[in-house]
Amino acid sequence: MFANEDANVLVYGRDPSAALSRSGMIERASGGTLVIEAVENITARDRQRLVSLVDHRNFIALGADRPRSVDIRIIGTTTTRRADDEDGPARDRGLEDRLSGITVTLPGLVERRDDIPELFRMFVADFERRLERSAADLTEIEWQHLVSH
Repeated sequence: MFANEDANVLVYGRDPSAALSRSGMIERASGGTLVIEAVENITARDRQRLVSLVDHRNFIALGADRPRSVDIRIIGTTTTRRADDEDGPARDRGLEDRLSGITVTLPGLVERRDDIPELFRMFVADFERRLERSAADLTEIEWQHLVSH
């Protein structure tokens, strides 16, 4: 989401009075929720900007001369587990600390194999609907194979 400079323009928005009319994700999320994936991969500069957004609930759009207020809920996701003692000198935990009001840890499927049949059925039903086709039912041996792998 924050991989390059162009992404910053999309996130922070543009000022319509500066002849740039696209709103950014933060503006579009105002009154709702902004989900930021892979918080651990955000650059230091963007982390500082997001910390400021979380603290002050405002941002300055590209080309704007004053901050804009937003009413926004921010959810950050990560694929890494946070160790409380993991405080490397180059790692600024400010953003994670501010976003960690509620932490939901979801164990991998290997730890919750009972969920596999339900997830599988959900994906099959979605594909059946999209492809307008019916899938064959699995045999008991196929279900056991699916759950064990």
